[in-house]
Amino acid sequence: MDNSSTLELEILITISQNKNVPIYHFQHLFEHKWKTYYPRFKELLSDEVFSATTPITGMRSYELTSKGKSRITELIEQRESDITDRLSKLQRQRTDTSLNWKTVRARLHSLVHLLAPTGKRPVRQVAPTPTT
Repeated sequence: MDNSSTLELEILITISQNKNVPIYHFQHLFEHKWKTYYPRFKELLSDEVFSATTPITGMRSYELTSKGKSRITELIEQRESDITDRLSKLQRQRTDTSLNWKTVRARLHSLVHLLAPTGKRPVRQVAPTPTT
């Protein structure tokens, strides 16, 4: 998932989760990152994936259109697919690493076995002490 799609997904989720936030407060939900989100926000507004509505309270807010709801579903499915791909890749790497480790471990055990004493104690020869 590219950066533009990530921004789009975050904007759409924010709209869907903050239906009661007035339009003039919406940018504050993104805090200091609004400059990063704003260009994509303008594109989405012109694509009509959300619109400004005026509920009973009289405060205008953003709401997803049916096009926006479909788009958020597509993006979530794309994100899910990306995550699944990454997980399977990590699991393959983990399996490969564990197989390599088992091979190294087996070789190390063989080497230790070859170098280890056979269980017999070596006979130490002691030089006879001179008697006077």
